Amino acid sequence: MVSRRSFLQANGVVLAAGGLGLTLQGPAAARTRPAAPLLPNFGRPTHLDFADLTTLHGNDQLLLTTLQGVVNRRRPRLYFNYDAAAYDQRWLAGTGAAVTRHDQPLDLVARYRAEVRGAILHDPDVPDSVNVATTLAGLEDAVAATAEQAAAHGLRTVVDLRGRFDPADVLATYRWQLDHLFPRCTHALLAGLPPTRTVRVDGVRWRELARETERVRDASNRAVRAFDLSQELATAQDGAGQLLVEVDLWNQYLVTAATTAPTRVEPFPYFRDYAVATRAMVFWLPPSGGTGELLDEIFGRVEPTTPYAGWFSNDVAGEWGGVDRASQHAVEVVPADYYMNATVHAGVPARISDRVRPRPPARLRDRVYLTLTFGEGDNIQYCQRRMREIWDDPERGGVPVNWTVSPLLADIGPALLAYYQRTATAADLLVAGPSGAGYTYPGSWPAAALAAYTRLSGRFLRRTGMDLVYAYNHRKPEGDGWVAFDERIVAAYRRDTPVRGIIQSWETGDLLIDPAGLPVIGNFSPQGKAQEYRDTLVRRIEGWDGSEPLFIAGAVNAWSWTPSDVAELGGLLADPFEIVRGDTFFALLREHLSA
Repeated sequence: MVSRRSFLQANGVVLAAGGLGLTLQGPAAARTRPAAPLLPNFGRPTHLDFADLTTLHGNDQLLLTTLQGVVNRRRPRLYFNYDAAAYDQRWLAGTGAAVTRHDQPLDLVARYRAEVRGAILHDPDVPDSVNVATTLAGLEDAVAATAEQAAAHGLRTVVDLRGRFDPADVLATYRWQLDHLFPRCTHALLAGLPPTRTVRVDGVRWRELARETERVRDASNRAVRAFDLSQELATAQDGAGQLLVEVDLWNQYLVTAATTAPTRVEPFPYFRDYAVATRAMVFWLPPSGGTGELLDEIFGRVEPTTPYAGWFSNDVAGEWGGVDRASQHAVEVVPADYYMNATVHAGVPARISDRVRPRPPARLRDRVYLTLTFGEGDNIQYCQRRMREIWDDPERGGVPVNWTVSPLLADIGPALLAYYQRTATAADLLVAGPSGAGYTYPGSWPAAALAAYTRLSGRFLRRTGMDLVYAYNHRKPEGDGWVAFDERIVAAYRRDTPVRGIIQSWETGDLLIDPAGLPVIGNFSPQGKAQEYRDTLVRRIEGWDGSEPLFIAGAVNAWSWTPSDVAELGGLLADPFEIVRGDTFFALLREHLSA
């Protein structure tokens, strides 16, 4: 990593991770410097111009977010709220900066126009030109805009991308970017962001056609149902006509119809401030076929442990394929596509504790020990948004629970991590999200590079006081289940990190191994809410005779559960179940395994 850190001090960037391979002269050469951050910051914010962008079109949000990247690279001064849930406002006070609120967000373009060279015009007919424009905005100290926006705000055209790319040839667009722009970009960070998003249009009037409210899951109600949409056809075409539609439906469903488009497509604005400020190359390549091959080529051009910040297309399949491809090239993933105001949060100073929390005393007995873990903590946007929402549930603290969180927040959101450490109750335990310092599949890493990842993870885990890891590995070739960690992987964690136990994503819970003397247990993932979860656990222990302890690592769906649900589950579980924190769980498990 030493040779690849290329952020420029001249732009006020705190240089990223593992060093730059710089040759020091004079007295500085004799001093040992602390490891620089993996993810850079741009200094402490002292005064922030704040605006709410919730109601703005994506084009305007894109313009302002790329402006934010250029401005905040020099010194963090712009901070935005992006949605009605106001997650960004929850963290604003914690920045410690003085705040000036602006009711007209676009007035900030004139306020900071002197700090940008002009506009990069993206092509409305080529969605991926939004990403190329973002890359160029970082390289040219410009904003990404439409031609109409540039004219309205008096911005000169720096580069005009209209008509340059074939809308049907995504590969050619990103090939051009790789060949012509990547040599000028930082190689210390890659950014994967969707060029566009689909948003709901307000005021659409819907007619309900059918609804199934029962929670059917076995497809027992499956049938082809016919719907008459002649009413909608007549309205849309301003005339008579008949339209019959047949739909194959099962389980729960809701079918509605409308005569106007319920959505529109517009630029995806999020996280682009950080991409612009770091001068990262931004792209969006599905991890299969020809685009997957180009993704391989990009990953192959950076050094081991380079972060890929953003996400992948095609949802779950894209996640598995994308993370696996990144892992094969020794690149860790930082899910960050919805992480807002990164250029501000990275620079907010905060006291992060490196102290491992004291473990509650416990005596090993012949019981069913259950530890519950909220997943998703590798997602730094989850840590910023959804986790804060459920963390603030007043029921938190009544039942022991583990919270996965990214140790990389120590770099890119130290005040966020410090908040969770500071407000944790005795029942809350922060554990590293998959699979340490960034989301990855260790089994897919090149053998010679795995130690670089575990050493990096060890550095961040010690810095954040975490000694348990929730981890993923690659899936079996046939796609049916996961591959268990082997001795080589576990030995690397034991050698390079302070980890005392690993919960591996497994879903069925039938994994318990102890390679290299470090216990690894597969999680168990019941469906539904508290009552259904409890019933599944009861079925899970059928056949257990109570002659020795039984250990279950229960997964909690962070998108649908809250601490109130955990509290309800705790009230439903009686003897022989005992819910414990993860550190207690692994201490008892080690005692049991060594007996």
